[in-house]
Amino acid sequence: MVSTVDEIIAEIKETTDQEIDGYEQWARDGDLSAHRPCPVAGCGCRFRHRHGWVLRAVLYGGKERWLRLLRLFCPWCRQTETLIPEWLLPHSPYPSPFREAAVLHYIGSPAGYRPTAAMFGVDYTLLWGWTRRLAAGAVDLVGVVVRELLAQEPGAKLELLPVAHGAVLHKARTAEKRRGLAHLPLLVQAAEALRSACRRRATLPDDGAKAAGALGWLTRYLPAHGIGPAP
Repeated sequence: MVSTVDEIIAEIKETTDQEIDGYEQWARDGDLSAHRPCPVAGCGCRFRHRHGWVLRAVLYGGKERWLRLLRLFCPWCRQTETLIPEWLLPHSPYPSPFREAAVLHYIGSPAGYRPTAAMFGVDYTLLWGWTRRLAAGAVDLVGVVVRELLAQEPGAKLELLPVAHGAVLHKARTAEKRRGLAHLPLLVQAAEALRSACRRRATLPDDGAKAAGALGWLTRYLPAHGIGPAP
């Protein structure tokens, strides 16, 4: 059964609320041992100290919450890092799954940028930017993710998904963007399948937030494993 926009947004609100609460509890009381060593090349410090908090607004489906992001300070190289959860990009207040849901709804329906953006409660120029960025590397990234999926599970199969809505492809000004838009649904499906495979095979013991979104998760998984370009 296909979920409505209201149902999608309601689910994102629920999971994002859970992830904000979970992150703040972890940052306050959780085990930080994996983050204590300094990541700066050549530094060698094994224990970074807590260094206060940074407030970040999180916007999703007409809702706004403030998230306290933990900062760690290295006494050797004197660099500070803000620990950002994987479901939130470094310079955007919108959670990755919210952005992905808006883009996928746009490319899979006859609605244009403006009506789709209105459904999700964002400015249409934001939706345009999200779509453009995700489509830019989708063609190359599909191959990278599918290869990694088959390495994890050689018998894995993906459903043949319909390409993006014809009207959307027609409005794309370049052939490269049309190919990118058409590949986005398959890319998201392959990313979800890879994440599930990692969980089943325990090759990724803790992949973080449930609310990371398929492509948001890839931004952490691929660089951590030295694989291909990140979305």
